[in-house]
Amino acid sequence: LLGTKLMLDNDQPTITLEEVFDSHFYPHLEVEKQIIIDLIQDFYSKVFPTLGNLTNKIPAAIDFIQAQISHGVRVVVATNPLFPRIATFHRLAWAGLPVDQIKYELVTTYEFMHFAKPRAAYYAEMLAYLGYPQEPVSMIGNDLGEDILAAGQMNIPAFWLTESEPINEKAAEYPHSGTYAQLRDFMEHEICQPYSYDDISLSQFIEFMKATLAALN
Repeated sequence: LLGTKLMLDNDQPTITLEEVFDSHFYPHLEVEKQIIIDLIQDFYSKVFPTLGNLTNKIPAAIDFIQAQISHGVRVVVATNPLFPRIATFHRLAWAGLPVDQIKYELVTTYEFMHFAKPRAAYYAEMLAYLGYPQEPVSMIGNDLGEDILAAGQMNIPAFWLTESEPINEKAAEYPHSGTYAQLRDFMEHEICQPYSYDDISLSQFIEFMKATLAALN
């Protein structure tokens, strides 16, 4: 848990989250990573996949992602990159959106990401990996703080998806929120203007500089 907290706190653009975690985790186990890495990989290959039966697919989510990609939208799985690639890919398969069938632009995992939510640099780093896109950009998430307000730190318009979460009574706190049907309307009518890198604040400029260093690293 402390290793995870260190990943959440990392602000260094030259150290990946995996490196941050490893630098704490293995020394405190008093064992070198190469000695037990095969055991960990075996767990993720054989045991972790069996947990999929504890989850449920959301058909509306599957339909939404497939529709966006069919319309040429570049889709990023902006999950907090605190897990290895293999675990995140399994989770996407459980959701009915496996990486071998869905053409994602990016899936954030701890092997290459340097920042985590709710840091503004996390969102800037994704934009860096996308080549600082000029087209419209939006964030969709179910966590008001880590997804919606955090994306707003980088002027990214966001939709708070409240359909399957016990937070509907709080939706009035944020103007763009609701169900998948309302999300489709948001994408069609609210996300029209290209993302602007003009008139950014000093703090946003610093986040972009950190993100550029991270992406180059």
